[in-house]
Amino acid sequence: MGDNGGAVYFMRHAQTYGNSRGPLNGTRRNLGLTSIGKIQAREAARKMRIKPALILCSTQKRAVETARQIAKRFGSKIVYLPLLKEQDTGDWTGKRVDSLQKRYPDAFIKNGKKMTRIFYKAPNGENIGKIEKRARKIMWLAKNKYKARPLLIVSHGVIGRMLYYVAGKKNTLGAAMECKVPNAKLLRLKV
Repeated sequence: MGDNGGAVYFMRHAQTYGNSRGPLNGTRRNLGLTSIGKIQAREAARKMRIKPALILCSTQKRAVETARQIAKRFGSKIVYLPLLKEQDTGDWTGKRVDSLQKRYPDAFIKNGKKMTRIFYKAPNGENIGKIEKRARKIMWLAKNKYKARPLLIVSHGVIGRMLYYVAGKKNTLGAAMECKVPNAKLLRLKV
């Protein structure tokens, strides 16, 4: 294993049926991993160069399945936190981002003039301000309650981007929301 140090890492869950085809999953579609996603999760665990002392994980099935592969390899304890669930996409659950961007361009966060795939709030969904509050709470917990290191957080794309923002990895909300957060890849955070 590489240098584990006092680092905190983030991993987005492996591939699901929703993100392999484009529709929004949010919290309302609790889908598991595709066959490719199951391979991605096993490969992520096999290739991982850190040995997580603790894994904080979303309560949603796709994140749980991913985290369990890593815990199985390393014997890491998993703590399940509802704070780590994906953004509630409200009435837009199951809809494709590209069609929503065309219909509701002002609802999407911009990085300069470029529109990101992330929106401020879907009708009857969770707004980005609540996501930021959750991310700040997660980072506080990582710093003050869950002190085991290295710490791995397994969650979802919007939460990962927001963690990047609140951890200072990106200077603006737009830059953070434009970040690529690939499935089953390890990203290092600052705490």
